[in-house]
Amino acid sequence: MRIVWLLGLTTGCGYISDAKYDLRLDPDQDGVSIEEDCDNEDPNLGVKRTFYADTDGDGFGDPDEIIEACILPEGASENALDCDDTRSDVNPGMEDVFYDGVDADCDGSNDCDQDGDGFDGSAEGGVPTEECPNATDCNDEDPEVRPVAGATEVQFNGEDDDCNVNTGDGDFDGDGFWHANYDAIVQANGLIPMPIPEGKGGDCYDWGAEPVEGFDPSVINGFGDFLQPIEVHPEATERYYDGVDQNCDGLSDFDQDGDGFSTAEYPDREGTIGSDCVDTGSVYGIDAVDINVDATDSWYDGVDQDCAGNNDFDQDADGDMISEYDCDGDGVADVECDLDGDGIADFTAGSDCDDTNASINPSAEEEPADGIDQNCNGFEICFEDIDGDGFGASEVERSDFTCSGTGLSTNDLDCDDDDAAVYPSATELCDGIINDCNTASLPANEQDLDGDTYVECTISGSVWGNVIGGGDCDPADATVFPGAPELIDGIDNDCDTLLSSEEVDGDGDGFVAGDFDAATWMGDPLVIGGQDCDDTVSEQYPGAAYNDSATECLVDLDEDGYAPITEYCFQMDFVDNSGAGWQSASVQVIVDGVLHGLYGTNGGTVTESGCVSGVNIEWQIYFPDTTIAGAELTIYDANGIEIGSGSGSAQGDTWNWGHSSTMLNAPYLSGDVFETVMNPEGLGTDCDDNDFTRYPSAPELCDGVANECGTSLPADEIDNDLDGYVECSIDVNGWWGSSSVVGGGDCNDADSSISPGATEIPNDGIDQDCDGTEPASQNGITSANP
Repeated sequence: MRIVWLLGLTTGCGYISDAKYDLRLDPDQDGVSIEEDCDNEDPNLGVKRTFYADTDGDGFGDPDEIIEACILPEGASENALDCDDTRSDVNPGMEDVFYDGVDADCDGSNDCDQDGDGFDGSAEGGVPTEECPNATDCNDEDPEVRPVAGATEVQFNGEDDDCNVNTGDGDFDGDGFWHANYDAIVQANGLIPMPIPEGKGGDCYDWGAEPVEGFDPSVINGFGDFLQPIEVHPEATERYYDGVDQNCDGLSDFDQDGDGFSTAEYPDREGTIGSDCVDTGSVYGIDAVDINVDATDSWYDGVDQDCAGNNDFDQDADGDMISEYDCDGDGVADVECDLDGDGIADFTAGSDCDDTNASINPSAEEEPADGIDQNCNGFEICFEDIDGDGFGASEVERSDFTCSGTGLSTNDLDCDDDDAAVYPSATELCDGIINDCNTASLPANEQDLDGDTYVECTISGSVWGNVIGGGDCDPADATVFPGAPELIDGIDNDCDTLLSSEEVDGDGDGFVAGDFDAATWMGDPLVIGGQDCDDTVSEQYPGAAYNDSATECLVDLDEDGYAPITEYCFQMDFVDNSGAGWQSASVQVIVDGVLHGLYGTNGGTVTESGCVSGVNIEWQIYFPDTTIAGAELTIYDANGIEIGSGSGSAQGDTWNWGHSSTMLNAPYLSGDVFETVMNPEGLGTDCDDNDFTRYPSAPELCDGVANECGTSLPADEIDNDLDGYVECSIDVNGWWGSSSVVGGGDCNDADSSISPGATEIPNDGIDQDCDGTEPASQNGITSANP
């Protein structure tokens, strides 16, 4: 029993039992003292435990990394089974993969000895690798196969029985090379062939097995020195022209240079001679492989490269060798060459100046101007070009083979060597001559076919013969040429692309302002006449109002054949006595305060005509240039009676106007009205030119207007009783008269109670609604009585 005495200064002493003392030293009674207990309140947590670091997090701890803790810390494990705590793929729970250098399952076994026979293998069989550097076991899956002394290799069984690469499964003769048909032979026996070591296959004769197709062992034993199978393999030295493929390359034994052509020196086993003139070595530095019948011969090197058997210094085979050749490449032509350096000339120069062309030699005929010296005399035949147009005529001999000097040409095609503008294919000029020697006649555009002295083309150089100009826009019409007087024929006579205003039907009424002649008109086919007095009004042209005049240029707006009563026509004769024109002066015609037209002339005598419809016609002079002089004007009405005449004064600041019969002229300034016609009596008879139903002698319609242009309406068109109805039946064109008339068919125009709109009264004996019946009423029933 432990006795503890407590001494107190004020309380005195007390007694503590053993049980209470133990409770104080181990509060949770888990057997661990208060100093060593992880948790003095939890009896399940006593002293610290031993854990192991799990760095790779695979659940297995590192035995070399111990951690003391009350509970399992993060990144730790309760076991110490991990053999590599840096890799999560290495632990006792993994499946081991052989030959990768890693003990993945941590069982401590040899990663390179899968069959456990004590000999290491590798992923390459028995070949050492970085992971398995001690590999010698050629079959690490079979413990019976291993590299032991005295093992016997069985050929072509698919096994490396002695694990010795030098006694391979497919190398019966032991020359280090496996039979070319090894795989097929092993598979034919129902076995699986081994991989052939790299570079060790292809033996065409291995003695213990059938040779490859085409290889005849009897040839070995029947020709020349006897060959053992060990002497036949891919690295053997070939002995050519004996018929044996000693190096197993499959190539012809009679084509040593491998150019595809058999030698012409030795016959093969069938006695056939090849075509290769050089099958080994080289000739003047050219290898035999580049000498055969398909090669391209390089001339003048002394080598018959294509085996054609010709003279290498007579390329064109004309019998003359080349005249000189730079054999040694020093830039200086030689007449003799020692190609092999044996002191004997292999080439002696001939006289051929171009050995590439058989037609060029001292005996050949010279061809002019082709740049080639066919006869090797050093000269060329050229042609003189006197006019310098590039085309010649007569021959001349020159040493310049290009014939390009001044006055020279390569041809004699010039038909006129005195004119530089004339030669074959020359650009045709507008000069009246044939510029192209290949053309038989002048082009049509250089011929004045219509005799107007103008041609179509634009003149080049001086004008020829009777031709005075070009630019004829119609070579078949003598009235059409540049500057020709513009005719009223509908075509552009002066070739300025424009028609005169008198040839244009501006308003589309079929008439032009000029004098129209159907026999000479070639323009718009819709034009049928001339003398249109106003080409802006399509309803005004000669004969438009044919019932009033078949010739006068009257307006007929409603196209009923009659002109308005006020239609007034006049004619103005403009005269330029001074030859200076009207100098911007003009005459304005104003009708009822509205400008009708502006007239004037810049030279010569001009006649202007016009017709207007109005009650007040005024002529106004306008001349901004006060130098007007020698300008005269006379105005006539449609009957040819003079209205007035006048002229510009000599002083140029007034316009003198009067009547020639009285010679009483008064001066007028620019802008003054010098002549007025009021309420003119016109040529028309249409009382309403906007209504085609109204004209003289027109049939009278029931429309409320005097259709025949009379002064009063017929009685049946007058509402005498003012009941809104007239006697006649309203025309389909409607009522144009009094707005109070609403209908026709009034059967009694003297009684306003009787009309088609009135209410009928039965049995009174009167037809109030003008329907021709009288209703009767009996016993409440109404009936109609006639």
